[in-house]
Amino acid sequence: MKIRIALTASLLAVTMSCLADETNPFENQRTTRPPPPASGESFVTLKEHILVPADQLDAWLEKHPLTPDASGLRATAQTWISEGTARLDHTALSAGTVGRNYANDSAWELTYASEYQPPNPEEWPAPTAFYTRNLGYDVSGSAGIEQGAMVLRARMGFCGMLPHHAWNELAERTRQPDDVFIPRFRSIQVERQKQDAAGNRVSADPFAEPSPKPAGSSELRFEPAKTYLASRADDDLPEKTAPLIPNRLVRLIFFRGTILASPAEAAEQPSEIHHLSANLIRVNHKQFSDWVQANSLSKIPDLAWEATGGWLKSGTAQAITTLTAPNQSGSSIKIEDQQEVIYPTEWEPGKRPPVIGDKPSQLEFSHAAAVDTRNVGTELQAEVVSNPEGSNLKFKLRRTAEGGKSVHHRIFRDGEWKANMTFPIFSSNSWQSEIKIKRGVWMLVGSGSDIDSKGKLDPAHSVLAFIRLD
Repeated sequence: MKIRIALTASLLAVTMSCLADETNPFENQRTTRPPPPASGESFVTLKEHILVPADQLDAWLEKHPLTPDASGLRATAQTWISEGTARLDHTALSAGTVGRNYANDSAWELTYASEYQPPNPEEWPAPTAFYTRNLGYDVSGSAGIEQGAMVLRARMGFCGMLPHHAWNELAERTRQPDDVFIPRFRSIQVERQKQDAAGNRVSADPFAEPSPKPAGSSELRFEPAKTYLASRADDDLPEKTAPLIPNRLVRLIFFRGTILASPAEAAEQPSEIHHLSANLIRVNHKQFSDWVQANSLSKIPDLAWEATGGWLKSGTAQAITTLTAPNQSGSSIKIEDQQEVIYPTEWEPGKRPPVIGDKPSQLEFSHAAAVDTRNVGTELQAEVVSNPEGSNLKFKLRRTAEGGKSVHHRIFRDGEWKANMTFPIFSSNSWQSEIKIKRGVWMLVGSGSDIDSKGKLDPAHSVLAFIRLD
């Protein structure tokens, strides 16, 4: 027995010694990430959405077949815009640094009913559950060297809402144009299909857990200084039984980018204090697009602030917001200029009280069963990162706005169908990237679609985002 106990104790000592060398899974462990590789030159990309009549485009393509460089088609599209036969829809300019990722989004959050309860006679069906989906434009990507040559990488998407109708006959007959029922969506995605070593397309198991995509795995490749037609697609897809749309519009998505030669700057001292500022400017979209087309893409970041100043003086541009706060190299900062919006997230349908005397019974208005709080305004998160080549600014700038209200249910009162269930409409602009610092100047970091008074994306105006470090 003594020998057995001694042996057990010896084994226990060895086991505890091994366990001491292992990581305790119940302790809070700090994940050590390797530092990112050194960043390279600056770059700027431009993504543009233009709506063109299909017949007009096809007639032009008959005489001018597509080539790898679509600059001729892009220039012609600008002429069509000036003539009024084509429509400028979206312009997203993005600044970045080789070796770092960027993202640029303009989004409109649409809330819509996903379930209804059966209606009573002469009443709309009342929604009992809701869902939210983001509509709008997005582009993300990076730049780097592949097979000895510099390439720009990007994937881009668009999602819009098509005209839709109510499934209830009474609701369809008495609806207002902006009322939301079960919507139809139109989406366009432009990205790279991953292939295996044999050239076969990799089809992910839809029932497997999603795995993170390697950087650049789903991004298309573009050569700098070339204009590409990244996508052509019908802007509207008719129902299967509907006739073809006369004079239908097609959505053209153009993409181009260029690498900028940035002068090197001495490394920052960790103790040095700077002031970091952000400025959002609303500009006329057509005027901004004309100016972009008239200038070299490589010069636009340096010329943008001066041009914007002229538009501000002439009244064709307006300042949306400006933020300023001190910032120290090596530390991150967050600046917020926001207000809280409290709004309903669930509705309890109104009840119909019993008839009393000769007074007819009327359906009661619905009441909010749950509420939530949302911050609207502008937020900037940034960090000055020192590199041997100079200082970079890693940032995320986001603007969120509340506009009108979406109507999902109406009841008949005082001779009209009045709104009964509503939700606020939120939209946002977001830019995320890393850029080389030029001290004391306003740096254009991105552009996107502006937001109108109803809270929806406004194709008539763009918003320009500037950042400055003093």
